[in-house]
Amino acid sequence: MWKTEIRQALIAGFTKLDTLSAAEEDALFAIQVGADFTRISIGNPAITNQKQLIIVLGYSETDITGEISAENLSKHSLSYEQQNEKQNLVGLFYDPNAKDKQEIIFVSPHDVKPLLDLDRAEINDSSKNSAIMEVGVLKHLIGLLVDEKNKNLAQKIHIMKALSAMMELLPKEFSELLTANELTGKLVTYFLNLISSNKIDATKKDSIIPLNWLESKATNMRVRALENTLQLQPDFALSCQVVEQKQLVFS
Repeated sequence: MWKTEIRQALIAGFTKLDTLSAAEEDALFAIQVGADFTRISIGNPAITNQKQLIIVLGYSETDITGEISAENLSKHSLSYEQQNEKQNLVGLFYDPNAKDKQEIIFVSPHDVKPLLDLDRAEINDSSKNSAIMEVGVLKHLIGLLVDEKNKNLAQKIHIMKALSAMMELLPKEFSELLTANELTGKLVTYFLNLISSNKIDATKKDSIIPLNWLESKATNMRVRALENTLQLQPDFALSCQVVEQKQLVFS
């Protein structure tokens, strides 16, 4: 029952998205799979570049590996987020085929990315009932995305993330839905115009900023504003370091 009510609320919210405040938009897209601003944080599932599933425990400068135990963790000071370039991520290794096996691994943060869900079958099933699979909602969101008069970039980022997640989770079903409603051409044209208008020279390495860096910056600014007692004053400085040309470390 509550799933139906949430779905109906999402449909109502998405269809009047252009009338909502920024905070209301954030809350709405936070419920939609893949549409919120993701970050590697304690307790969240993630996946390494070696396809290892882990639960994030924190960050540390000291190598922590081996069997999980109170003694193993208590002698180390784990931080909530990466505070300097020397810290690596400490994760609890999760093996779906051997769920009783619990080991700690120590891995570089730029070799880890957030995972939408540990249960792929469950999240695929829920995606099929997503509000975005409603034709009216989908047409409205794509309409807002391709509208040149719409200057709400945060809103457009949310929409693109939501569409990208649906394409990743339901490639066949979502592609067919776009094609059946003559929306594929609109999206292709929009992205081609977006690429050409930015005039990016892909042959020059320094001319391209990785998208995950931009998301990392936006996410960390939100964390600073929402998850502690500080306020974003006009003179507030969010500094960062580039590590191995692969990641940003904020402080």
